[in-house]
Amino acid sequence: MNLDESPSDSKVQIKVSSFFKIIRDEKIFDILFANFLVASGFGVVMNFVSLYLVGKGLSVGYFFAGYAIIVSLSRIFLSSYIRQSNLFPKVLLMLLLFSLTIFFIPAINSLIGVMAFSILFPATYSLIYPILSSILMIGRDHSISGRLFGALNASFSIGVNLMTLFYGLIADLYSFESMFRFASLLIIAGVVLILIQRR
Repeated sequence: MNLDESPSDSKVQIKVSSFFKIIRDEKIFDILFANFLVASGFGVVMNFVSLYLVGKGLSVGYFFAGYAIIVSLSRIFLSSYIRQSNLFPKVLLMLLLFSLTIFFIPAINSLIGVMAFSILFPATYSLIYPILSSILMIGRDHSISGRLFGALNASFSIGVNLMTLFYGLIADLYSFESMFRFASLLIIAGVVLILIQRR
């Protein structure tokens, strides 16, 4: 029996073209790229920090407990921050601070270091995605909100999944320390590129 796969192929092409079309038409590349950068940092920490800290004989339970508490409290009590003006420059500042917390992961060598990281990492990360979501809808038609948020979620998924593979190769070829610092520097470079593009 012959199966006609053209309808399925056509749907894939439509979805791909729709993704790039919404970026072009709505000029949201900088928002999606910032989201990609934060996702790459989020992915490298969530996928590898446990292995790294356990390898140094440190407990990771404090990190995940601190992360859950700080992110939850930030999004509950600081939501009014999202409605302020000049949000994107604040996102870029948070991205830089976020990258610095990742850069200093190799310096963690005690329980106090783990606890400090469990506060600083989520504190710099927690509001970035909500703020980007808010910026995405400013001045745009709510009829395309589904496509906009679809593009935002796609950029986050690509940042987590694709970059986790890339960073895993760096860790395998070099070390966890090199991986975390490279991930941090890549985010900083990405922020610089956004600033250049916006100028």
